Amino acid sequence: MKLNRYRIIYLAGFVGSILITIGSVITALVYVGKQGQSYSPLNHFVSELGEVGVSSAAALFNTSLIIGGIFLVIFLVGLATLLKGWFRYLFGLVGLIAGISGMLVGVFPMNNLEAHTQVALTFFNTGWIMVALFSIYILFVRSSLFPRWLVIPGVFTVLSFIAFLSSISGLSGDALAAPTDRVAVWNVTVFEWMLIAGVMIWVFLVSLRLLQTDRESVSVNMAGAAA
Repeated sequence: MKLNRYRIIYLAGFVGSILITIGSVITALVYVGKQGQSYSPLNHFVSELGEVGVSSAAALFNTSLIIGGIFLVIFLVGLATLLKGWFRYLFGLVGLIAGISGMLVGVFPMNNLEAHTQVALTFFNTGWIMVALFSIYILFVRSSLFPRWLVIPGVFTVLSFIAFLSSISGLSGDALAAPTDRVAVWNVTVFEWMLIAGVMIWVFLVSLRLLQTDRESVSVNMAGAAA
């Protein structure tokens, strides 16, 4: 029963992170902006990939966020069940909010700016807490399931979230909607892409660890049966 649960969790993590990554890369490659510019993570927001009427593959990007987001919700809720004590409920609640709000970014693209901003900010403000909680848990709770080296991608992701949130604190709504005058390298969009990459890598590595645990358990069971 436990092995089946592991598989559901890590498969959901793999599918969610890979879908969102592939959807983002393909959409960015074919993107042509309002000024005829190509897409660059150095000065374009992530959400611009889903802007209907501007991004030619907006439907692909938004769909990958929605479907991938559903799988990530399954991953995060499942991951919570593997933690011990009351911590599982705290992590599960924050993870559920972060996962759903991230998925809703695809439901409400930049064309619906007010709703888009609300769900995006909810994701940004809960996403770093979610990863921080998991990192704190594996740092202080002894568990053979989650090695402490997973704290490293966790810290990178949390710092990227905090850097991004700090960088947008003084920006107006018009700037967040996509500026017409872009500098070659804008720290705001760089930090945003860093945190997105951090989350995808974090999900993938945790899923990879669960896959490894699943295979090790199967090998042990098979060896025991043969004996």
